[in-house]
Amino acid sequence: MRRQCRLIGQLLLILASVLLGSAAAGVDVVEFGQSRLVGEVKHLERGKLYFKTEATDTIQVDWADVTALATTQHLRIEYRDGRISFGSLAAGAAPSLLAIVGDAEVRERPMADVVAFQAIESGFWDRLDVDASVGYAFARSTEVERLDLAIDVQYETERHSRRLRLAAQSSESEGGASSIRRSARYLTLRLDHAPYLWGWMGDYEDNDALNLEFRVLGALVGGRDFYPLPNRRLRAIGGLAVSEEGFLEGEQKAGAELLFGGLVDWYRFSSPELNLSSSLIVYPSLSETGRWRSQFDITLSWEIYDDLHWRLSFYDAYDSDGVDADGAGGSSVNDYGVSTGLGWSW
Repeated sequence: MRRQCRLIGQLLLILASVLLGSAAAGVDVVEFGQSRLVGEVKHLERGKLYFKTEATDTIQVDWADVTALATTQHLRIEYRDGRISFGSLAAGAAPSLLAIVGDAEVRERPMADVVAFQAIESGFWDRLDVDASVGYAFARSTEVERLDLAIDVQYETERHSRRLRLAAQSSESEGGASSIRRSARYLTLRLDHAPYLWGWMGDYEDNDALNLEFRVLGALVGGRDFYPLPNRRLRAIGGLAVSEEGFLEGEQKAGAELLFGGLVDWYRFSSPELNLSSSLIVYPSLSETGRWRSQFDITLSWEIYDDLHWRLSFYDAYDSDGVDADGAGGSSVNDYGVSTGLGWSW
């Protein structure tokens, strides 16, 4: 229980450091049906336009229902073909047309071609999106206590997307047996050559079930977005990584690996909203012949009320040449788990 308390304290300190921010209502205009609102455009994501007014705070409008939109904010705009552009928005010459106002020209595009846009905020805190979830379970029959924590932080600038994910699973039984898994992944991508992208990734993991005291990994990555839609995103990535590993029995080793995989996001906009996110990354080793690792994650998020959601997650970590519970190297090891809990988005 003491280890779990330390774990909670560590993650809550990280979360508290990013929960600041403010926004002021602007003079943007959105029209849908017979309605017209004046306020501030926040962003377009997953088929929903987020718009803030002084009277309603932030509301969601189905993008398919919007007939006109105007904002002087500087936006990063993403289209169905995966390309992006930058500029402000004005009403087009006909309903359901958008005028994209760039630095040197004005172009009109059908609203149906626009799948997402994000205001490039000037303030650091305004660019942050945070999602946190916590789950707890206790089985009286086995006297096993389990705690699951996850924090996602995303930071957007004009040409970069940065994401930090922190996760921890801890279990402890009355008899004293316990296990813990902690992971952190930071990914930064440059987006101004969309649909192609490139950047770098850093990973940290420790996992008692894999007899892994630590693994630190750094990688150069590149990839491509395929056929983005308001309700779907498919991204393929590949790259070259170097890593350092230490095992609980004292063995340490460094190596080089390839990495390749894919990320899939699917959304449902009708109430209750659903968000299904999954990723699979495979790491064939370059320094150890025949060794390969994989990491699979899938998360289902189901809206309960406004920003409150229920989350169900599954992970699977495999190593074809790890260290087993007896300390023997060259063993195939696998760890997987399911967690559930409540989450909140900011």
